[in-house]
Amino acid sequence: MSGRPTRADDVIFFPAGEDLCLHHIETGEYYLLNSVAEEIWNRCNGELTVDEIAAQIAVEYDVPPDEVNQDAGQLVAYLEAEECLV
Repeated sequence: MSGRPTRADDVIFFPAGEDLCLHHIETGEYYLLNSVAEEIWNRCNGELTVDEIAAQIAVEYDVPPDEVNQDAGQLVAYLEAEECLV
């Protein structure tokens, strides 16, 4: 993936136990992210590509980059479709 995902302005996020909860103010929808998804979300700042985010996560969690790249791409695509990322 080549884009540089950025968190949408109308999404607030807050801790929910060990997870992170996203709340899309406009749609009223909530999304619960596990710790790895939270790490991906936190890096969606408009500066990094999905590939760069996946590479950082792969190093941090010591997992194969290809596996993380696929999962990160799917998460970003889903959150973009839900208008949580732009």
